[in-house]
Amino acid sequence: TTYNQLIERINNVKHPLILVAYIDNQPVGYLMGYERYSSFYIWIVGVLPNHRRQGILVQLMNRTEQWAMKEKYNSLTIKT
Repeated sequence: TTYNQLIERINNVKHPLILVAYIDNQPVGYLMGYERYSSFYIWIVGVLPNHRRQGILVQLMNRTEQWAMKEKYNSLTIKT
């Protein structure tokens, strides 16, 4: 997926959410998702290799779950 393809997809989905995790002002992880059939769909995630196994993805997922509950989504779906 190129940058332009990613931007195009984000612009064409309903209620996109992009979270970025930072350590020392440097991005180390991200999560992207959007609304899909009254559910919130987690589409793509990533953490830099040297920052894995530090709980960064868990924190991103927890933050997304809290947000989805607040926004009244029926469910949270994760593509694996």
